[in-house]
Amino acid sequence: MADSDDDTEGPANPSHTEPPESPLDVAQFYEQSQLLNPALYKKKTVNEFIDYVFNSYKVGELKDEVLTEEFREDFAMFDRSNWAAIDKSRLAMIKLTLRNNGCYVPTGTKRGTPSDLEDVIVNSLQWPLNDPKCPAYIINKVYEGRERSEQLVGSNSPRSVQHYPRQHTEPASRTPPHHRTEPVPRALPATERRRTPFVPSPHDPSSSIEPRPEPFPHPLSQTPAIQPSSPPLRTEARLPTAAEMILAVQKEQSSPDNTIVTLTKMYGDKDKYSGASDESFLDKFSTFIDLSQRAGVSSERLGIAFPVMLKERALDYYRQSCQKERDISTLVAYFEAHFENIDHRLQKLDEWQSINLTGEFRKESNAGKPKSEVFNNMVNRLRQVQHSLPPEMRTESMLHQKLLSAIRDMPEYASIASIGHTALNPLVNGITIALGRGNVPG
Repeated sequence: MADSDDDTEGPANPSHTEPPESPLDVAQFYEQSQLLNPALYKKKTVNEFIDYVFNSYKVGELKDEVLTEEFREDFAMFDRSNWAAIDKSRLAMIKLTLRNNGCYVPTGTKRGTPSDLEDVIVNSLQWPLNDPKCPAYIINKVYEGRERSEQLVGSNSPRSVQHYPRQHTEPASRTPPHHRTEPVPRALPATERRRTPFVPSPHDPSSSIEPRPEPFPHPLSQTPAIQPSSPPLRTEARLPTAAEMILAVQKEQSSPDNTIVTLTKMYGDKDKYSGASDESFLDKFSTFIDLSQRAGVSSERLGIAFPVMLKERALDYYRQSCQKERDISTLVAYFEAHFENIDHRLQKLDEWQSINLTGEFRKESNAGKPKSEVFNNMVNRLRQVQHSLPPEMRTESMLHQKLLSAIRDMPEYASIASIGHTALNPLVNGITIALGRGNVPG
């Protein structure tokens, strides 16, 4: 973790001074199980200690209640004023690492991260069981999702679906650290409870850590399962869900390995999914299904062929977290949860609602461009953003309504909107023609 920790910095609490010639050996300090009082040391020393302790959590693979209790012990002398002196980037790392590994830290509060961390230490918070980010809640949702996947893929998949064990949602009792019957995993041995203030050596870059990837996907962004026996009634075309795309792939009795080689040769770099925020996973997955069908990849081998559609961050995530998974529906759920979770979809919904033609005309990047070109670029952007919206908003009628809304603040478009263009394309063509003739000022 890169921070500007200068040797000349003052103590974390300016009312105290660090004794001269008293460098703190973090490893020795942690081995001796001593409590660090952040008010007695410089900011650099405190940061070294935080990095070292969190690296020990990572090496020891501490999670859930074990992680919570260790965090409360190790930082028992930190209060909100001490946390407030820590760099924001390091605070964000601490909060994200704790939450991603099952330690509940409140989020979205107005108090700020320092107060939230103090709350964890003082009150030993338990994760609300109805919180969609609660580990037990997520595991149960993944379990249910795998059951749906088995129903979806069914006879198309020869593999037996392996389920995560369903987690009990009753709050687990918190056993005091000194009453534990099993030793707490830790990177370094700890003897007795920390009591004596201590004093670290020069900062070891290897002690810095990065947040671990989320162990389980967020359930709110999973693609809803579509029952093949009773498809929903539709009155208009819409972009199919990932589950529907999978069902559309016809099962073959045999699928030679060279079909995946063929698929790889058919793929262009621009067709691959990188995990960037301006990309739509569903859009790229649609391309993957189309090319897989052309290459002759059978439905049971879609999970093996899946990494062909990935690059950059998305490919890294697959290699680190999903490489052993072979069920295509489960892979889709993991990727949508990781890259297009509820926060991502809310962001895309805000972007969708904020787009209007007046704003597009005012952008510096559009200065000097023909108005018809600006309008068509806006339509293309709306189509792209629409792919990241909930399934019920991926219809042509929704895009039609959005276009009418996007031009509503320009009175000159009233005649176009009232002509009676009930279909999307006539509306787009009418506005494009009007702009090309210069009938509508920008």
